[in-house]
Formats: sequence, C-alpha cells, structure tokens
Amino acid sequence: MKKRFPFLPVGLSCFGAGVVFFLPSLIMVLRMYFYDTQALEQASIIGGADAPTARLLFSVLSRSPVFWTTMAGCILGLLLLLTGICMIFVGILDRLGQNNNIQL
Repeated sequence: MKKRFPFLPVGLSCFGAGVVFFLPSLIMVLRMYFYDTQALEQASIIGGADAPTARLLFSVLSRSPVFWTTMAGCILGLLLLLTGICMIFVGILDRLGQNNNIQL
C-alpha cells in the first residue's frame, strides 16, 4: 500500500499555529489602532483641530516598527489558518476516498 501524506495532522497543526499567530496579532493591531485614535482625538481637542482622519492615523502608525511586525504576524497567521483549513478539507476528502478506493 502506498504511503499517504498525513493531511489531517499537518492541517490541524497549521490551523493551530495560525490561531496562535493570528489572534494575538489581531488584538495588538486593534489595540494600537484604538489607542492611537483616542490619543489623536485628545490631541485634536486640546489643539482645537478637526477630528483625526484615517490618513493621519495611518501616518502615525506607519512609523512604528511594532505595528508592521504585528501586521506581519497577523498576515502570517491568516495564511496559516487558511492553509490549515484547506489541508483539513483535503484530508477529510482523502479519508473518504480511502473507503471508496479513490486515490488523490
């Protein structure tokens, strides 16, 4: 019998790693976004300027290496999540195909 690639265990591992990368990174990005939004709103109230725009907020955030590192972790986690979901799906199809003698 031909040795098969272990889709389900590898898919579950990818999915777990994706969750570990994606969720904390997403929480950090959202915290930075809302914290900086509040800081800009307070500065605009004190300075008497208009409400902060998304462009101004992005210009502030884009100078932060922590923001870009966290965004990279978020993107990596999302890719791992999607890869894990696809591999789990292929693994389920592979297991169903073994019962019917269909090979991928």
